[in-house]
Amino acid sequence: RILHHAKVVTMVGNSYRLKDHLAQENK
Repeated sequence: RILHHAKVVTMVGNSYRLKDHLAQENK
């Protein structure tokens, strides 16, 4: 259960970082 939670956190973190990266590219 903890491993699954870690995976979800990583996925969310990656998508958030990707959005931030795209936002910077659009500036």
